[in-house]
Amino acid sequence: MATHGESDLISHLCNGTLPVGPERSVVMRTASSERTSRALQVAAELGLADALADGPKDRDGLAREVGAHADTLHRLMRALASFGVFDQLPDGRFANTPRSEYLRSDAPGSLRGLARMHGGSALRRTCGELTQALVFWWRIRDSNPGPKDYDSSALTS
Repeated sequence: MATHGESDLISHLCNGTLPVGPERSVVMRTASSERTSRALQVAAELGLADALADGPKDRDGLAREVGAHADTLHRLMRALASFGVFDQLPDGRFANTPRSEYLRSDAPGSLRGLARMHGGSALRRTCGELTQALVFWWRIRDSNPGPKDYDSSALTS
């Protein structure tokens, strides 16, 4: 028998009226985290935080300095500014924030290499093939007769 909370959730699921709240925000952020990771990777690859180390720059100047297309770079910078990674000033120029300082190559505790790795193609391919790998593993497991003690202990450890 469903509890009151469970029946409310079931009702919301059936009616398509899940309540909006912090849990929904977490799922939305998690679902879009690959795009965020990719945006950070591009910022790190281009050296955007390094290019802004001497102060704010407009999109055209920043694009020239890092060798990027100005309109596309502008969209990337606005997206990253929405996460507080960079700041878009009232005059439209972009500046570093305490968060983007971690993307500088010369910063103590720099996370530039980590951002490059997590957004990089090898890790994306590995994660992208995770569903296929899991389905394949379970098919192999289920098609082989014999004791399956190894998997239950491995999955619960």
